[in-house]
Amino acid sequence: MGWTIPYNMPHRADLIRERTETREWTREGITMRCVALKHCYRGGIRSGVLYIVWDRVKTHPDGRAESTRFIEVDLLRYYSEGRGVGNWGFKDMDCCTGPVVVSCPESYLDLCPPHVNNRENWCANWHQKVREHHANRKIKRVSMQDSVKALD
Repeated sequence: MGWTIPYNMPHRADLIRERTETREWTREGITMRCVALKHCYRGGIRSGVLYIVWDRVKTHPDGRAESTRFIEVDLLRYYSEGRGVGNWGFKDMDCCTGPVVVSCPESYLDLCPPHVNNRENWCANWHQKVREHHANRKIKRVSMQDSVKALD
């Protein structure tokens, strides 16, 4: 579970474009197609998090299709090689691995309900932590607005 640093990726926008492009492959007669429905970057100049909502459609040889949505969480970081030269790298995971970052937009959670795929319910727990994060931020915003109004 290390970092991937693609060769010749000096701009964050290029890495984001590559990470969110549609992917399609066929193996043993089954076609998989992954389309990024939404994505956003949250962070600073040298590091941050890329959230991607994927719709994965698995088409069987008989034409039957199954669709699954999930949220990919990519940690992004710029690795400097000195003299202004460097590359962007990423560490990818999905919401079912229990990431610790919680700045994912709530609207993304609405597009992708939690998966029930393990005893620990990591996906559902992560969704809950993200919602709590946003609720706490809203409480802080309202409190700050009330403080400003009291000063007026």
